[in-house]
Amino acid sequence: MKLPRIALTSFFTAALAVAQTTGVNGINNYTIAPGCSGAMSCTSCCFVTPVPLVCNVSTAPGNAVIFYYSFCPCSTCFIPGPTNLCVPGIPSTACGSTTNQAFEIVLGCVSSTVFTIANSAGIATFTLNVPFLGPAPPCSINLSTQAIIIDPCGMGVSGTPGPFVLSQAYSLNFS
Repeated sequence: MKLPRIALTSFFTAALAVAQTTGVNGINNYTIAPGCSGAMSCTSCCFVTPVPLVCNVSTAPGNAVIFYYSFCPCSTCFIPGPTNLCVPGIPSTACGSTTNQAFEIVLGCVSSTVFTIANSAGIATFTLNVPFLGPAPPCSINLSTQAIIIDPCGMGVSGTPGPFVLSQAYSLNFS
């Protein structure tokens, strides 16, 4: 009787693992402080403005990191890419088992980028100071973000070959 329960648990755990675009420490893990860290791409976080958002990517020391911000929405698997050969490996995405990378911000809206270099500890950081945005309904002003990490293990995405890997993306919402 225990075997079916173990098999069922394994099935659901595997399904959850494939359903996430995750960041891997030392490769492409993107976090935003205060309190916005997600295992799944397009994680939504809400902030009251004004707020300084400290954006960090854990990668290899010396890697270039481009923080990408857009007023377009976050969309899981918007532009999938080939499987990257990074070590440690990046898990497969919700796009299917043939990829572990996807650019997940819809193109065509006002966007901006910030270029940084990871320090000797392997952390690339940027502080985005979001000013007071006026009276607005809770979580009604949206901004998406994702990091592009220049790394030789990266195969890029469809139509744009590497060497780069992508972090998980976030939907930042402001009041």
